[in-house]
Amino acid sequence: MRIIFFLSILIIFTSCSFDNKTGIWNDQKTAVIPEQFSKLKSLEDNKKQDLKTSISKKDSLFLSSLKKNKNWNDPFFNNLNNTSNISFTENEIYNLSNKIVNKKIKKNLLLHENKFVFNDEKGIIYIYSRDIQKLSKYNFYKKKIKNFSLELFYIIHKNKIIVSDNLGYVYCIDLRTSKLLWAKFFQIPFNSNIKISLDQIFLANSKNDILVLDLISGKKNWSFATDKNIFKSKFSNNLLINNNNIYLLNTNGSLYSINYESKNLNWILSFKNQDDNVQATFDGKITIIDKNKILIVTEDLISLHQASSGFKFWELKIDTALNPIISNDLIFVLTKDNSVLALETATGNLVWSNDVSKYQKKEDRFLSREKKLQLIDFKLVNNSLYFFTANKIKKINAKTGVFISEFKLPTIIKTNVIFGNGLMYFLDKKSRLVTIG
Repeated sequence: MRIIFFLSILIIFTSCSFDNKTGIWNDQKTAVIPEQFSKLKSLEDNKKQDLKTSISKKDSLFLSSLKKNKNWNDPFFNNLNNTSNISFTENEIYNLSNKIVNKKIKKNLLLHENKFVFNDEKGIIYIYSRDIQKLSKYNFYKKKIKNFSLELFYIIHKNKIIVSDNLGYVYCIDLRTSKLLWAKFFQIPFNSNIKISLDQIFLANSKNDILVLDLISGKKNWSFATDKNIFKSKFSNNLLINNNNIYLLNTNGSLYSINYESKNLNWILSFKNQDDNVQATFDGKITIIDKNKILIVTEDLISLHQASSGFKFWELKIDTALNPIISNDLIFVLTKDNSVLALETATGNLVWSNDVSKYQKKEDRFLSREKKLQLIDFKLVNNSLYFFTANKIKKINAKTGVFISEFKLPTIIKTNVIFGNGLMYFLDKKSRLVTIG
């Protein structure tokens, strides 16, 4: 039996190949994996840790400095997917615009030079100029698409709106004129957010291939194939860029780090639960980078790694409900059981935790379990946590978890909440632009 075992192993290894025919590159040479990659410990070799009470002093933990942004060009704010600590002119002054459109709008909302970009369920891109209250639009699909659920991914860069969809199109719209600059059809549906760096567009399709396109023409420069998930996942491929590296957490639970200048693979890690059966699909949240540390969140764990090497600092068993926040010394997580946790970035130790229901008022039973109300978003704003429900904001001390104040919104939130020029914006259910601050 021992001889048969060793013969089997020998056959497996001799069957594996990394030649040009089976390489991971398309249109380029096969990537060379650095020697130090082989020294990295896999996730399977490390046991998941349980949450530990922090021994750190809260006074010694610091948040990132406030960032006053002018634009919100990316659904995840920037190439690092890191909103960090947003500056906001904090008051209860608000303004409601007239109804902008009569269509059912989607959740994505972007801002560039006082122009707001959003889309409806038919794939129409709208550009609303707040200063002159003018609406323009572009419909790439017109009457070509019927009885198909369109999903758009888009980003703004230098007065250009770059859009991809689940049909396999990528196209570019001039933000100032609302006219089409170019369009390309790649046949395979796209399934990722979009990133732009050095006039190159980075995005991934449903086969988990990374495509790199020229920003000016849309022509494909090169591509990179990653491992595929044969079963459909509700998780969308998630991209981020740091320095000269592009990172992809794909629908198969694999995290790739690729140097997009040398076009070489830096490292790869797997986050798919090894206990799952073959048909199990991967689920996770966005990846975030803060100071050369990359935060990974799947459906049942959270872990922090060194962005340059993939080395794991720590890993915890936590079921996360919304995208987390990392800001210097602290990480904030909302769990599926409606608890908010503050973790120390360096160790993963617990700094404080609270059940969100503790922040309710008895008279209105804010977030009561009986009414089944949940947080729809949370952000770090002015060194405090802002908890968003459909029509309220709760302000919480980020270092202690202590309740500070509450603000009742004048209407119901429909889109993502974004910030710019010290103001807060969103579209409500009546398709009106709401400005607060």
